[in-house]
Amino acid sequence: ITRLDVNVYNYTVFSSCETCQVGTQRILRAQQIPENSVALLRSMKGTHFTARGARTFHTRGRDPLLQGNLGFPMVRMWVFRQIIATLVIVAYVSAVDDRSRLDVYESTKADNEQYRNAPAKTLAAPKQPNIVIIHADDVGYGDLACYGHPTSSTPHLDKLAAEGMRMTQFYSAAPVCSPARAGLLTGRFPISIGVYCANNTDACTNPEQSGLNGPCCNGVFLPGMPGGVATTTITIADVVRAAGYRTAHVGKFHLAGDNEEHSPLNYGFDEYFGCPHGVGACPLGACFCSAEPCAIAGSPSWAPCPLYANRSIVLQPLDLRALGTQVRDASVSFIQRSQQSRQPYFLYHASHHAHSPQFAGIDTTNTTLRGRFGDSLAELDLSVGTLVQAVKAAPGDETIVWFTSDNGPSLRNEERGGNAGPFRCGKGTTFEGGFRVPSIVWWPGRIAAGSVERGMVASLDIFPTLLELTAVAKPASAKLDGVSAAQLLTGKGLSERTGFVYYPQMAQRSRGYFAARAGPWKAHWALQGSLQCGARPRDTVCGPQQPYTRLDVPLVFNVELDPGEQYPLNVTSPQYAQGLAAATAVARAHEATVYWYPHPLLNAGSFNISLQGCCNPGCSPFPSCCKCGQPPPVCVTDSDDTGFGNIPRYMDVEPLH
Repeated sequence: ITRLDVNVYNYTVFSSCETCQVGTQRILRAQQIPENSVALLRSMKGTHFTARGARTFHTRGRDPLLQGNLGFPMVRMWVFRQIIATLVIVAYVSAVDDRSRLDVYESTKADNEQYRNAPAKTLAAPKQPNIVIIHADDVGYGDLACYGHPTSSTPHLDKLAAEGMRMTQFYSAAPVCSPARAGLLTGRFPISIGVYCANNTDACTNPEQSGLNGPCCNGVFLPGMPGGVATTTITIADVVRAAGYRTAHVGKFHLAGDNEEHSPLNYGFDEYFGCPHGVGACPLGACFCSAEPCAIAGSPSWAPCPLYANRSIVLQPLDLRALGTQVRDASVSFIQRSQQSRQPYFLYHASHHAHSPQFAGIDTTNTTLRGRFGDSLAELDLSVGTLVQAVKAAPGDETIVWFTSDNGPSLRNEERGGNAGPFRCGKGTTFEGGFRVPSIVWWPGRIAAGSVERGMVASLDIFPTLLELTAVAKPASAKLDGVSAAQLLTGKGLSERTGFVYYPQMAQRSRGYFAARAGPWKAHWALQGSLQCGARPRDTVCGPQQPYTRLDVPLVFNVELDPGEQYPLNVTSPQYAQGLAAATAVARAHEATVYWYPHPLLNAGSFNISLQGCCNPGCSPFPSCCKCGQPPPVCVTDSDDTGFGNIPRYMDVEPLH
């Protein structure tokens, strides 16, 4: 656990185990090992000790400064006792049970609170690059024109790819919204921050059934559910804000229900504007500037969708035909104000497009060959163009723009549900269609224009990658499960990611991971279909007809030769043995180091409609009385702006191509 390297004059704590890492730091503090003691330890060339569950303790080389009179027996005996005492405690820490892990979590929680409450630094020149993450909703690998769709209209995203890097093997952290978004913002496996279900729970047939430890699980947070991701969890926003960045979140949050305790402002963001949950979780009016009704009814008995500006609900119910404009203008306003302040900024723009029910305003309704899904996707594309144009208005700034999606397409909505491209199944499953999503990274002058990256990268890697690209230090209390892709993006190296582990929509500790990938090989140890792929999919393994099944003989695919996972390898072939061994090694390494948060937050308490956001708390009759704000003009081309500063109207944005 502790390695001392005499080639450098310090000591470093190494551990892949969160518990051991914190425990070792406690040991070093408790033993109060002084610097001269470290020097003494350096002199013990070739000495090896092992402890249960610990790695070898060793020194290497010879330090010329340590060739003096350091061989006295008393000194050696003192050093030996210090090492033995340390390793006995380390051996105990490495064998702790889950209750001890809870103690470690509480310690880390306190460290995180102290870090978040520290004052932000004032940056010195040169100014660090700005960061814009654009997170789409339910946009599949095959939905964009630059990824091969024949009738999608996405000229701004296509231009972004032409000026930046398009990735072909990019993985979301999860196959559904809440865990995927939590994984991106924290760089942690969703299970490590509690976004998973209680054991022995299956998908709810009615979202209001979800309760404490059962009887079912929705797989995501819904308004009316208590709790959410712990506000002490360190996010990208926390870290860059402490380094002097302005931070804002615009759009869908979904790391909690709809409650004040879990506002995005409690996760490192200076500003928030948007609807925190999916717009299908409320009564729906019109979705397009046409007489056509919304594709789904939403949840008519729930509170109307609220629109927040920081902690206040400024409009309820929101109007989907104006929402795209409102969030777009809010993001542009934040960019412009940050440019004027000459302060670097981080914008997390999380779009509701193109999740069902699809919606769009006047500019993209009836404008594409792809129907309503295409119109919704076109409004997302227009937002991308608007934001990039705002970024380019400050030519002296450097800005990293990273576009991706939270999971694969919702095939249950058929032609209005997105496209997984060549991959099998879609949202909610552990086949490639659930996890493989588009990803485009733009940084002019730093990332080669028109480049295509075929190495593995995951949304878990965005956090550590941005830290390296911006030269922002990772706080000691933050553990990240991703790896940096900075060298890959800048053309200086290859992807550090060689494997990936897949958890299902209803992740739970008793079932663990379902699949793992190592290089070209992917093995499935368990299968479970999802309603997100439709009640009657043509491929029955994708839908609810496929119950949870632990496979006696794992399925193994070569996903480089067979990306659609249509042709499992013959179990008697040498390729099967090679692939299974490689994938098993990745899975076992993950299993040995992964940390499960002590409590499954997706079953943290019973559904309670009174917990849904309402601009008139205590009003009656609830929830229909939750109405406030001036409805914005919709479906007109000469409307005023939405009140977020002097922003050019979105229909006047100059195309990028």
